[in-house]
Amino acid sequence: MTTIKDVASVLTDIFNEDQDPLAEIWLKNDLIKKRLATSYDDWILDHEDQPDMQFSLRVHVDYYLDMADRFPKIMNPGRK
Repeated sequence: MTTIKDVASVLTDIFNEDQDPLAEIWLKNDLIKKRLATSYDDWILDHEDQPDMQFSLRVHVDYYLDMADRFPKIMNPGRK
């Protein structure tokens, strides 16, 4: 089970490497970290018989950061 600490670690790495302001915002929001952890676990479970469809937590978080404009405002605070 992915924890919010796992997600926080990934977000910290992303922020330190890319200075992504949204990663920093998400890092301070436990609800967003929980949603990312849960959605990652759900994806892995749904695709457990499809190894080519599984990817790392880092890839999952990067995807959500890249696609933040398409998600509800809770996932996109401060971005226009």
